[in-house]
Amino acid sequence: MKSLSLPITEDSIELVRKDRARLGALHSLGLLDAPAEEDFDRLTRLAARTLKAPVAFISMLDTDRDFYLSQVGFGEATARTRVAMGRTLCHFSLVNRQTMAISDTRLDPQLSHVPSVAQGRVKAYLGVPLFLGDGAMVGNFCVIDPEPHDWSEEDIESIRTFADSVERELRLREALRIAQHHLEAERLSIRQREEMVAVFSHDVRSPLTVIQMCAHVLISDKPAEIKSDAGQRIHRALDSVTSLVNEVLDAARDNSTESFARLDLCELVEDAFEMYVPIAQRHQLGLTLSQPDEAMVVRGAYGALLRVLTNLLGNAVKFTPQGQISLKLEKLERQARITLTDTGIGMSAEQMRQMYERGWQAISLDQRGSGLGLGIVREIVHAHGGRIDASSVPGEGSEFSVVLPLDQGT
Repeated sequence: MKSLSLPITEDSIELVRKDRARLGALHSLGLLDAPAEEDFDRLTRLAARTLKAPVAFISMLDTDRDFYLSQVGFGEATARTRVAMGRTLCHFSLVNRQTMAISDTRLDPQLSHVPSVAQGRVKAYLGVPLFLGDGAMVGNFCVIDPEPHDWSEEDIESIRTFADSVERELRLREALRIAQHHLEAERLSIRQREEMVAVFSHDVRSPLTVIQMCAHVLISDKPAEIKSDAGQRIHRALDSVTSLVNEVLDAARDNSTESFARLDLCELVEDAFEMYVPIAQRHQLGLTLSQPDEAMVVRGAYGALLRVLTNLLGNAVKFTPQGQISLKLEKLERQARITLTDTGIGMSAEQMRQMYERGWQAISLDQRGSGLGLGIVREIVHAHGGRIDASSVPGEGSEFSVVLPLDQGT
């Protein structure tokens, strides 16, 4: 425990430091750049007193910085920014994954290039790694000393106790975040069901009334021509009812029990694209896909997000008599953006103002369907912490963009 247990290279540190799964777990906690919290500060103050160390801190190990969730004893500049850049002693624990007790950092040549060691600011270090429930290491609970310090077994046991308290709090927050995701997914499902029942109940009345009236004509003694017309009306009304039923059944596919999970958005977008390639070909429309080679991980429900894309693609095909439809996925800073562009008939400003309303349909364009589509699309996107934007020019086409937060670290 007096030095590192194994040789640790710069490459091995960087590999673990930039691991996407680890960073995703860290960022999902929402603690980076968070204000100081007394619960954490109380632990670092107590650790400094108990271990007789001038500096104690809780570090969160991000991609290119250490963020101090709590600290006591740092200089004014570091205490203000709560950030350290470059190589630090905490990075070695990412590979070691165990308590590091170093009495004199000058005696271990592996540490000579660490700035705080090279500059003589840290001669003793005692740190315990912090893990979440899935085993992802997100940080350390540490004390340091500018002078050599022989850490006793009692010191090591004490700092492990402090680290256990922090770890329990981090895991509790992780569990709360997951529970909130599940709750939001269930709320979305309930809202969708309520909307489907309300819209379907309203829209199905008209075609059923037509069928009822025309059925009376068919059993009456009206002339054959009138009966033939009534039969055609029944046929059209049944088509309308069938379309309504199919749309509601499609919207009601059970995604409510589908938990939010980490998924590759590139694969999901490609799945939606492949589903619509033959449909676009049947309508003699060009359909293209553009996306990066790297994985783009989000946290969400696969079935629900697939419905978002297939709904938008279905509308694009329906309202593009001829021309081109393009699907593009791109990475923003901490978000992913999916953009669907078509060269269809477009929408007016008034139609765009109403397009998310329950039961709304672009009547002048197409009267089939329940009007559930875009409203539910927006509900799903919002439930995933994202947003949907749209622009359109009548006669020139429309563009829809879905922006979703990346599971950070991707």
